[in-house]
Amino acid sequence: MNSYEFLLRGKELHHQFDGTANAEALLMFEAAIKSDPQNAQAYAWKACTLGQAMARGYSDMSSDELFPTAMELVNTAIKMDPNDFECHRLLSAVHGAMGDMKLAVEHGKRAYEQVPNDPRILQQYGEALLKSGNDVSLGCELTLMALEIDPVPQGQINSDKRKADAAFACFLDEKYEHCIQLASEISKLAPITWLFAVSSQLALGQATATSKFITQDLTSYRDVDFPNEINKCKLEDRVIVGQLRETCSTKIVDLLNASQAAYNKELAP
Repeated sequence: MNSYEFLLRGKELHHQFDGTANAEALLMFEAAIKSDPQNAQAYAWKACTLGQAMARGYSDMSSDELFPTAMELVNTAIKMDPNDFECHRLLSAVHGAMGDMKLAVEHGKRAYEQVPNDPRILQQYGEALLKSGNDVSLGCELTLMALEIDPVPQGQINSDKRKADAAFACFLDEKYEHCIQLASEISKLAPITWLFAVSSQLALGQATATSKFITQDLTSYRDVDFPNEINKCKLEDRVIVGQLRETCSTKIVDLLNASQAAYNKELAP
């Protein structure tokens, strides 16, 4: 195979979201680089795949060990081709994951200016705008556009991921009704998306005791460290972070306890 074919095979493996496939993808990107040392995207995708290994725990090496290698690869890629939109998209994702939202926005914008209709770029740039607080309205608009264009992205089996991202965007943009609607369409809510949905109901003054988000079995949420889930969002708007933390400490715990008691009562013979 030539460098481009190795690259394609590596991307295919990357999107399987599996530890073995991740390791094989790294080998494919390494082969692509060996075949053509000037293939900028091979460096960028290898960096992205290392990022996947860090985020999903696929590697025996720690993030502290892997991150310098990933950054070296991505910087090599951008030096080789400063105008490669794929490299800028991946750089935006890497910087966003590390909490540097200024650079995440900068590289996301560069990618968006070149390819404004790629749902992956719409999603990534939108996320950077949302988390940075740079332009929440535009970030929400781009995230909803990604959902509309490509509801089931590569590597996914349904639209849950896109809808969860869109619910997050709508919550931050105070589109609470839309956030609730999107969350209600997700088959299995992640704890943070559940928090956005319930917080949206509270913001609207809606009764939560009988809502779908409260009447379901919430056993899996009772031991969730919600403050840590909020931290993982890497939001730079400290007001929003403070409001979410306050909601968790003053209302969410009581709601979980009350709903669990009601749910257990229903199951009782």
